[in-house]
Amino acid sequence: MVAMVRLPASVVRASFADLINRVAYGGERVVVTRREKPIAALVPITDFERLADTALPSAVQLSAQVAPELLEEIRREAYERAHREVYEQVRVEAQKRLESLISGRREPI
Repeated sequence: MVAMVRLPASVVRASFADLINRVAYGGERVVVTRREKPIAALVPITDFERLADTALPSAVQLSAQVAPELLEEIRREAYERAHREVYEQVRVEAQKRLESLISGRREPI
């Protein structure tokens, strides 16, 4: 059975070279977490290639089958959604920092 570990992003940053070797040569899988939620994974290249082979058709293949007007609408909606998500993340972070300053405690930036 292949080993899979969950590590906080801070630990991954601090030991990245070692983790890359463990993944590449030891076949381990590493789930990177932030506040205990999975955000990324380090997997051996063979796992990645196997996943890529079973993935959905590429955007280039799909775009040949979809009307240009629909592609533009999809692009616009994706941009607007990403813009809203980034705005919301910035708003939440600013609110946390403001509350931290008001309460008199200091949090790392």
